[in-house]
Amino acid sequence: MDTNQDVNLTELYQYQDYLRTHGRKGITVDSILFPIRKMLRMLQDAGRPTSMADLSTDDIVWLATNLHVKDSVKKEYLCLFSRMCIFHTGKDLWAQADVPINRPIIDRTFITLDEFEIMYAAAKPNIRVALALGAFMGLRRFEICNLNDSDIHGNRITVRGKGHGDGLIVDMEIPELVQTAIDEFRAYKKTHGKDSGDGALFQLLDTHRVWNRCHTNTLSAKIKELGESCGIIATTHSLRRLYATTLANEVGCDCNTLRILMRHADVSTTLRCYVDPDPRKQKAATSELMGIMKQRVHH
Repeated sequence: MDTNQDVNLTELYQYQDYLRTHGRKGITVDSILFPIRKMLRMLQDAGRPTSMADLSTDDIVWLATNLHVKDSVKKEYLCLFSRMCIFHTGKDLWAQADVPINRPIIDRTFITLDEFEIMYAAAKPNIRVALALGAFMGLRRFEICNLNDSDIHGNRITVRGKGHGDGLIVDMEIPELVQTAIDEFRAYKKTHGKDSGDGALFQLLDTHRVWNRCHTNTLSAKIKELGESCGIIATTHSLRRLYATTLANEVGCDCNTLRILMRHADVSTTLRCYVDPDPRKQKAATSELMGIMKQRVHH
């Protein structure tokens, strides 16, 4: 942080220390403090209070009115600002202000089992590993990229999920199809390029024909590229959604079991964001409803 005209530099430093001592990484702390600093400067330039103890809901409403960013970003900024206020004063001004902000429309990309089958058949062995980990185990892209060979113990694998530090660590069984994909990739590596020895389970070839761990954005680009080559719109998260949708619609998995398999704290997240409505069930439900209504109407 610099030392220019920030009237709340002390409060920012205190909050920064709090975030770091609670496991937040440097880049995460910077991303949190940047919008807070921006909003404090806005308040200062407008002659409004900038000390957390002196702020009111009117100041939050003013910020919401004068922040010229899209609604989803505005909501995120104001939530971050209010968390710092809670830290210093215990007051949740964002909740108290109850500022109405339009809920963003999120375009969630789903793929079908048929589309996945086409992509899986067209994929090279290393990409097939990522497809298998996403669609057969529901792993997120950063979880796939962070896996190491040393995380595998027999037929189980250690996965580091969301959360501070190493995140939520879970021990998962490796399905047969995933193990097959891993074995095929390991055999493929021996005849296609050199091993860098970095120990990553999922790897890509670099320009020197050396196998290396890849960044999450690179994995996303590869999945998108594979989908486009097959005439399919797909993302890395489409694989996780396919996992949830197949469990719900084809397996008939109950909501709580599905939540646990998806490693979600709230089942509403699972159902709202990851399960694509089954048109067969919709049609069957509508047909059954009509049957009931006809009986009532005729009688």
